[in-house]
Amino acid sequence: MSLPGVEVRVADLDDVTHDAPLGEPGELMVRSPIVMLGCHSDPQATAETIEPDGWLHTGDIASTTDTGHFFIVDRRKDMIITGVTTSTRPRSSSGSSPRIPRSPWLR
Repeated sequence: MSLPGVEVRVADLDDVTHDAPLGEPGELMVRSPIVMLGCHSDPQATAETIEPDGWLHTGDIASTTDTGHFFIVDRRKDMIITGVTTSTRPRSSSGSSPRIPRSPWLR
């Protein structure tokens, strides 16, 4: 269950116009009036991020249960944007965990 007015789905990894089967991994996508309209002055990035019908690629790999719960299991890309000027990579298989900088807006 998502917020009112927010649609969430798990799309097939090979064809995002179709939903992934229940329990199978796919890309988590969202569509809503609160989703950005596009990337400022970058139509190519907008086309790569938002489908023509308004579905936003989150970059998260997730699966759905028959009860409607979503489980995020992976990332499509190896980079996570954590702030305006900082980024980090997900934990590697070596077991070392990256340090995610604390947001300056959190107290």
